Amino acid sequence: MRAYRHIIFLLAATLIAGTGCKRASEALLGGSDASVTAVSLSVPQVDTQASNVYRIFVSALDQAGNPLLGLQIGNFSILENGGPGVPIDVAPVLDPLYVVLVIDRSGSMFGSRTTAANNAAIALVNALSASDYAALIEFDDTVRITSGFTSDKTTLVNFINAGVPLGATAVYDATVEGAKLLLNANGRRMLLVLTDGEDNSSANTSEDAIKNVNDRGLSANMVGLGATAGGPVLTQIAANTGGIFAESLTGSDLDAIFLNVLSRFQDLTAIRYRRRESGRVTAYLNYGNLTASASKQLD
Repeated sequence: MRAYRHIIFLLAATLIAGTGCKRASEALLGGSDASVTAVSLSVPQVDTQASNVYRIFVSALDQAGNPLLGLQIGNFSILENGGPGVPIDVAPVLDPLYVVLVIDRSGSMFGSRTTAANNAAIALVNALSASDYAALIEFDDTVRITSGFTSDKTTLVNFINAGVPLGATAVYDATVEGAKLLLNANGRRMLLVLTDGEDNSSANTSEDAIKNVNDRGLSANMVGLGATAGGPVLTQIAANTGGIFAESLTGSDLDAIFLNVLSRFQDLTAIRYRRRESGRVTAYLNYGNLTASASKQLD
């Protein structure tokens, strides 16, 4: 039965792909721009709060990193564990953004690394709109929710600047805590974790961190500061949750990295679909003669 369903899906996708020149006039398809020569797709979040109807939040970009706007239901196809999903509608995401900043305050973050981390966090906070919210989690060998969600930027900046480096590194525990804090946020949900060292004191493992993030439909965006920031494991966490891994050797480009992660959660498109299975969901983008796909592991 699964093989039969997969054949039906492929036939439907072929029919969509074969309509290239008619797309601009079809109500179910967004018109394609001839200047777009390549497209990419990512799934930073799946809204799993409803029991049977989910929203896949996708970021669709052109070759220059600009968002593709005006996409319609005919531009997308969905697979759930290899079987066709049932898209209901497609619309721009207008929900408020909830950001959890998870900042390493271990002893190795002393001096210029703390300064770079604080500056990058403040740059991100200042780039949020008035309807967005942010929370701050700090960690060394313990994890602390320094500030819950607030739209008061002055309060957030004061908390960020008050951070003191001391102790060991529990980045897995902090990632799990960040995912938990986002559980009841309604809207776009962004988790950004900064660390300058390998985990040496968490009760959770990297696999635990991945599972906690995926179970909540989130992505973990992991940023390593310095040459010994546990890059392979951070890369693994990001890759297995649909997040971004970025590395800053000196901290000089940390502001740009944080803002790049933030930009991924702007100009999102939501595919609302009726969920029939659990596990892995894959979204396919058809844009003119161009295609892209991205997956997100759920429970």
